[in-house]
Amino acid sequence: MPSTVERKLSDPEIGEATFRATVASEGVRARLYVFGLKRLWSVKPVIKGDEMYEVFVEPFRDHIALCEVAYAESTLLEAGVLGLVVVVLCPLKADIVAEFLRWVEELSLRALEPPISSVKLLMVAGSLPLEELERLGYKKADGFFSKNL
Repeated sequence: MPSTVERKLSDPEIGEATFRATVASEGVRARLYVFGLKRLWSVKPVIKGDEMYEVFVEPFRDHIALCEVAYAESTLLEAGVLGLVVVVLCPLKADIVAEFLRWVEELSLRALEPPISSVKLLMVAGSLPLEELERLGYKKADGFFSKNL
């Protein structure tokens, strides 16, 4: 049965970051949220002539909302190999992304059977600097990063 776990992290620049994950025996799906401005839109039909109309989309107002800024998914690729994909949707500080990656990796290693001996990581869109990934134990290989445990 899947379970949901959450972790909060405070940062002086971005405020509070929320890590939220669904953990199941087949893998982990995680999201990283921060509070930010989210624009809502007002859609108004305008009737012209007999039956013709145009739709104008205009800003309604700005709202402070919980905005998704990164997500990650993990699964068992083959016996003993954890596959991990991380997508960063907007510029974020490297230490926040690194902590999110560590957290998802940790949840995945606990959730998946059999024992995991290595991790294959694919960073999509925004990513961590190579130095940060190396600090976390990853080495670049064939378009992805790998780490032996």
